[in-house]
Amino acid sequence: MPELKEVFELFTRQVEPDVDAWKEQRRRQRRASRNRRLAVYMVAASLAVVAAVFVFQLGALQREDQGRVGGTTDRPKSTLSLTQLRGVWFEEDGSHLLSIGPDGSYALDDSGLLDTDPDDVGTVEIDEDGSIRFVSGEGSRECSPGDAWVWGSAELAQAGLLPVAEANASCPAGVQGPSRWGLVGTRSPVRDPVPGPSEVAGRPVTEADLIGFWDNPLGPGLFRFSADGTFAGYLPERLEGEPLLAGTWEVRGGRIRQVYQSTSIPGCAPGDVAVVEAEVVELDDGIALRTTVRRICGEMLPPPVQVRISPR
Repeated sequence: MPELKEVFELFTRQVEPDVDAWKEQRRRQRRASRNRRLAVYMVAASLAVVAAVFVFQLGALQREDQGRVGGTTDRPKSTLSLTQLRGVWFEEDGSHLLSIGPDGSYALDDSGLLDTDPDDVGTVEIDEDGSIRFVSGEGSRECSPGDAWVWGSAELAQAGLLPVAEANASCPAGVQGPSRWGLVGTRSPVRDPVPGPSEVAGRPVTEADLIGFWDNPLGPGLFRFSADGTFAGYLPERLEGEPLLAGTWEVRGGRIRQVYQSTSIPGCAPGDVAVVEAEVVELDDGIALRTTVRRICGEMLPPPVQVRISPR
C-alpha cells in the first residue's frame, strides 16, 4: 500500500522539526534564566563593594574628626604652668573660691572661709594630657587624703579667664561639670561697672551683707569678713603667708567699725580703729559696697568700691 507509506513518511517529516524547535526553545529559556541569575549576582556583588568602600571611608572620616576635636591620642599637651595658675580664682555663676600658691598647694571653699577653714586643701599638678589634677591632703575638711578632682581640657582663654570644659571629682567638695573661673584682681567678678551714688541708690550695710570675700575691681585688694567677727586684708591677691592687716569688725548704723590687731599699714598700730560708712548696691550678678571713710589711721585708704565674690 504505497499510499499508506507516503502518509507515514509525510507525518514523520512534520513531527521531527517540531521536536527540534521545542528543544531549541528550552535551551533559549535556560540560557535566559542563567543570564538573569548572573545579572543578579553581579548587581549584588557591586552593592557589596560599594558598601565596603562607604564603611571604609566613613571610618576614615570618623578617625579624622576624632583627631580634629582632640581625641585621647591626639590631645595637645597643656601649655599651662603653675605660675599661670597662681592666685585666687572665683567661680563665675557659682560660689567657690580657689587659692593656688607658688608651691603648688591649693585651698577650695564656698562659704567665705578660704584663708581660715577651707573645705578642701591639697596639691595641684598639671598632667601631660592637658588636665589639671587636684589631690586632697591632710587637713582637708570635706575630702579624704588622696581624693582627687580633675579639670579636663582647661586652658587660659585670655588674661584672668580659665574655662574648664569638663571636670570629675571623687571628693564631694570638688566642682563637677564645666565651669568658668576668673582671677581675682585681673578679672572683675561683675560684668558691668558698679553704678555711682547719683545713678543708683544703695541701702545701709548689715552684718549679714559683709560675710564673705570682697574684691576691689579698681585695683589690688582682697578682704575677708567672717561670721566670727574677724577680718583680714591681702594685697595683692595672695593668701599664703600672713595678711597685711587683720582684726575684728562690727556694724553700727550702716557704718563698719574695724579694730586692728595686726597691720603692715604705715602709721597704723594694733588697737587703732577705722570707721567707714558703707551702703550696699544690688547688682544683677551680686552685691557691691560703696564706702566713705569717716576715720582711718595711716596713709592707706580702703577702696571706695568693693564687690563680694564669696559667698555669691
